[in-house]
Amino acid sequence: MSINVEVLETAYQLLIADNVDIVKRDCEVRYGDRCEAVLSDAMKFIDEECRDTDREECVNMIIRCHGDELARLVIERAGSLFNSLRPIIRYFNRNAHVPVPQDEILCLERLCDISLSIVDLVRIGLVMHVDEDHVLVPHYLSLYDECSVDIEEHIENVLSEPAKAAILESLIENVEPMHEFFEKLYGVDPSEPSLYYIDKIVTYCEPVSKPLLHPCIDMYDLRNMFHEFKQMRARRLFRVIEPGMGHVKYSKKIGALVSYIMIGPGEHGIIMFMPWILPSRRFERFHASSARIVVTSIPFRREFAEYFHTYLEDSKTFRNTAFLFVQEGLGYLVAPLKKSRTLDSLLDLIYRSGLEITEF
Repeated sequence: MSINVEVLETAYQLLIADNVDIVKRDCEVRYGDRCEAVLSDAMKFIDEECRDTDREECVNMIIRCHGDELARLVIERAGSLFNSLRPIIRYFNRNAHVPVPQDEILCLERLCDISLSIVDLVRIGLVMHVDEDHVLVPHYLSLYDECSVDIEEHIENVLSEPAKAAILESLIENVEPMHEFFEKLYGVDPSEPSLYYIDKIVTYCEPVSKPLLHPCIDMYDLRNMFHEFKQMRARRLFRVIEPGMGHVKYSKKIGALVSYIMIGPGEHGIIMFMPWILPSRRFERFHASSARIVVTSIPFRREFAEYFHTYLEDSKTFRNTAFLFVQEGLGYLVAPLKKSRTLDSLLDLIYRSGLEITEF
């Protein structure tokens, strides 16, 4: 005997929602005057078909036996809008179908240029309430999440804003910025929401206090493209200094073009070319026992120099590290007051570059 697909849809929601009242409100949106009849039949279906199974097993049975019918129902309701709604399905697929607050869906819609209300999404059947405030996309829509977004132009645009570029790198690499270090470098706290508004890539959802990445972006492609752009800019910095010796390699781990320089027998150091810096534990520990110069095109801030001299240069990981901020033929050098012989030798290479250097 065939079962009405709307009854199956409602039975599915009854099994995943907290209570009948939650389901009834969604049913009224989806079915209007037919709500009571559909809800009653769905309860009977559960009583008859699931009496000997638990909720999870019954949900899996509905997906397994009727998932295609249920998905087609949603696709038919959405019509020409369905393709534009695929990012929402992808978002739940990427997050293990954990229910999320309604406000999170609204933030996601703004990021993905979707203009439907929660009520519209419920009417279509793309989302269902599981409690008063949380919704999810039904599992039977999981196969319909194919989507993509062209991000090259948007990455290029954000790279002109070093603080935002560093934040995007932290999201791509899943690395937490060192807050005070970041603030002294850029003059803004890394938790500032405005840093997370990057067109078509990421937004900050203030109601739930977290950033949302566009779900249709392939993270592998994003990471590769991001580092390609950063490496190109790092090579421009490299050409300004032209250390003229040593092995050069780009490290995605810290986002730096690294020049390994042998200065004498058993004596070596590195120069790290970084158009912007993501200050993190990973960055801090990278060859921390070696003499290091970090060359960057971040605008110089005196507050960073003060921070360096009052805290960083006395720390185990930065006492043999200098920072050079390059701006239009000028170099602003922040170096430890007590320099090792190796660091002094590295700095000689910097002074030979032709930059007009001021030390702080």
